[in-house]
Amino acid sequence: VNFLGTTDNQPLVVRTNGVERVRVTENGLVGVGIANPTDQLSVRNTGAGRAGFFQTNNGANNAAALAAVVQNGNGSALFASVLDPGNSAPGLYATTLGTG
Repeated sequence: VNFLGTTDNQPLVVRTNGVERVRVTENGLVGVGIANPTDQLSVRNTGAGRAGFFQTNNGANNAAALAAVVQNGNGSALFASVLDPGNSAPGLYATTLGTG
């Protein structure tokens, strides 16, 4: 059987130019730009002008959800969530936190 991965209890790490870019932990958690992911998919970028984007299907009645979080150095954040229009939850929810 052909595969890309490990056969022991170690993470799979992808590097470019000697720098770790992606890690799949021994538990199957995936981190992009983060060495210790805590969720199914964790994405982090410390560069300026970039934001993360995540889309998921919650599995209930094919209702789709979209969430984005953007943070700056002051701890300010914007969180937006868009749910299926047939769902009783809000179509769009946005909030800011922090000082900046």
